[in-house]
Amino acid sequence: MLTREDIMEKAKENRVKFIRMQITDTFGVLKNIAVTSEDLERVLAGQVSFDSSVVDGVINSQERDVNLLPDLSTFVIFPWRPREGAVARFICDVANSDGSPYPGCSRSVLKKVLGEAAQMGYEVSVGAEVEFYLFIPTTKATQPSIPMTRPGFAT
Repeated sequence: MLTREDIMEKAKENRVKFIRMQITDTFGVLKNIAVTSEDLERVLAGQVSFDSSVVDGVINSQERDVNLLPDLSTFVIFPWRPREGAVARFICDVANSDGSPYPGCSRSVLKKVLGEAAQMGYEVSVGAEVEFYLFIPTTKATQPSIPMTRPGFAT
């Protein structure tokens, strides 16, 4: 696992200019806050804060400042970005200003559920299922798209 020092060195060696701090909101939407590499020490210290309405998806009287806590094991430099001005990212937990898990943080909720399952003797495996459909292009805007395969069946 990378240490804070390893990450600082790697970011400098690869000329990282921007760091994306990613979270998943309560609706399952991936969101990120981008900061410059000059803020990397603040990022690693969990000192990047923002308004909790970003996580909750609603604005109400309960809003408060929350912090992003980067998971160091998720640090990666995007290979599809230019080498000059590279972009890196962390997947982050959302925490209250006192460091406790924010109730709307999907990662914290998952960690809690995994811990509870482990206490009951269960091991949970989680994965994503990516689905897509291929269509034959049509020449007229009014003509419906024609599927290349029947949904749910591979050809």
